[in-house]
Amino acid sequence: MHTLSPTDREMVQALKAFKHRHGHCRVPTAYAENPRLGRWVASRRYRRKVGDLAPELIAALDALGFVWRPNEADWNRMYTALKAFKQHYGHCNVPEHLDENPQLANWVQSQRHRRRQGKLSARRILKLDALEFTWAVYRDRKRTGRAAHGDAARAPRSQDAAPPEERLYALRSGVYVQYDGNGQCPPALAAYLEQHNGRFPPYIPLPQEHTVFRLGVRHVREKHVSWPGKGPLPQDVLNYVSRSGTLPPQA
Repeated sequence: MHTLSPTDREMVQALKAFKHRHGHCRVPTAYAENPRLGRWVASRRYRRKVGDLAPELIAALDALGFVWRPNEADWNRMYTALKAFKQHYGHCNVPEHLDENPQLANWVQSQRHRRRQGKLSARRILKLDALEFTWAVYRDRKRTGRAAHGDAARAPRSQDAAPPEERLYALRSGVYVQYDGNGQCPPALAAYLEQHNGRFPPYIPLPQEHTVFRLGVRHVREKHVSWPGKGPLPQDVLNYVSRSGTLPPQA
């Protein structure tokens, strides 16, 4: 530490105090309690990026767990969360309302949007592809080729083009509508399509076979609810989805 400049020594100590208080070194650039520290942190990231930061200061900041590329760290953190979601649910179609990680659905939508704009790096696209990430959420899963991986598809207008499975569409937080793509579209879903230029909202795919859901606390207030794999979901299951944003575990 003795090789650092007086200013850097002072700022490293201030950063150490910040970490002790907040548990991390990610000082906001506009940090009201110490604007000078916020500006210093931002400038150290830039100076390292251009190769103009002393090795001694780099080592001192590394020792504090300093995050040099916060955007990259954020992306990797959300990617890890998506990977865990995929391992648990078998797909990457994160519902809009996910209690355990409310930010994940927004992040997933952001990746699709950034790719459409050409702002998502090839490396990140490859990492998401490795999770079998669905870039066009509403496509027919039987389709292949370029159309299956392009921009999000418009909502089908005819019965023949309808989704081939039962789905729960998330109209907004805690509000879901079930629709299998056949017959008349539920009024609430039709209104959503009208307001969103014909695009379906995020959805939860439903099992395509007989399923027994487990509600309540295991071995205490456990309740099993059967569903044949088609037709309306039982109200208890819909209530669970509205609260949690996911289907109940299967018995």
